[in-house]
Amino acid sequence: MTTDSQHTGGTLTLTGEGQVQAKPDIATINLGVVTEARTAQEAVAQNAELMTQVIARIKALGIPAEDIQTAGFNISPIVDFQDDSPTFGKVVGYRVEDTLRVTVAVALTGKVLDEGIGAGANVAGQLSFGLRDEKPFRHRAVQAAVKSAQSDAEFLAHQMGATLRGTTSVELLYGGSPVLVRGLRTAEKIGTPIEPGTLTISASVRMVWKYEKAGGKSRG
Repeated sequence: MTTDSQHTGGTLTLTGEGQVQAKPDIATINLGVVTEARTAQEAVAQNAELMTQVIARIKALGIPAEDIQTAGFNISPIVDFQDDSPTFGKVVGYRVEDTLRVTVAVALTGKVLDEGIGAGANVAGQLSFGLRDEKPFRHRAVQAAVKSAQSDAEFLAHQMGATLRGTTSVELLYGGSPVLVRGLRTAEKIGTPIEPGTLTISASVRMVWKYEKAGGKSRG
């Protein structure tokens, strides 16, 4: 936690920072199916069949449709780059990649991975953790930042032999999104071990106080 200060014209300006820790309650997983075939139509058909199975298995875990979203779909040619090949430089097939973004409760993360891969997903990545509702934690971080700035202002005023006379402005500098801090706890009763860790939510405020020294009047 850091603070900075300055006083001019009967005012004190300080910056306070606050942080709170939160246990993530949701995870976002990217699951993909990659297929290759001689023609684009064949590659798409194979991919669609596997992805249908993946989605069905995920929904069977109780994941609602609104938490399953297509994150990307790509068709690309496969070009033969072997120097001694008779088809060098020619398109010899097509690759199709379909990617899902699934949002689930942390406890289901491993099951979703296991079921998705078991159903045909052969690409998995970009696993991240978060909170369904960050607002209460952001508010607590702001409260901590204000408390920090208030404490420092009172200390400085005391050192100056002055009395605080209220704030003239309060500015929220940032109320940051959660930052993941890896932990050691693993999710229970799942095949794939998951470490959800801890989220740190930060906030920073700048506050300006009027002050008055003993026997004098505040300036400004």
